[in-house]
Amino acid sequence: MATRKEFSVTMENRPGTLARMCAQLAERNVNIVALMSIEVGGKSLVRMLVDKPAPAVKALDSLGYQYTQGEVLTAAVANRPGTLGKVAKALGEGGVNINYAYLGAEGEGQRHLLLVLSVSDTERGKGLVK
Repeated sequence: MATRKEFSVTMENRPGTLARMCAQLAERNVNIVALMSIEVGGKSLVRMLVDKPAPAVKALDSLGYQYTQGEVLTAAVANRPGTLGKVAKALGEGGVNINYAYLGAEGEGQRHLLLVLSVSDTERGKGLVK
């Protein structure tokens, strides 16, 4: 597993806010490779990985959206039954808790899914899943 920077973006939960963010990222040629969005207390919380973090910062700053950056584990995994279970088992047996997870796609042909995990111990988690 590898680590990557994740953006956690808070925005108004109303029509057009996500579209504005996507347009600003696209203007800077930034590709979103994984994303999840949930409603929390009347706001939208978007967690995402992008291929170019530096221009993404400029895009988010230009919109005035609140965001943080954190570290998550990522792995290209096969899209077949049992794959996520094997990863979760390895982390659990190693004493690493999964806080949340989501999927994306990356690379030519996108035959594999990009698994994104927020865990209790990033360094320890990196070595547990092969």
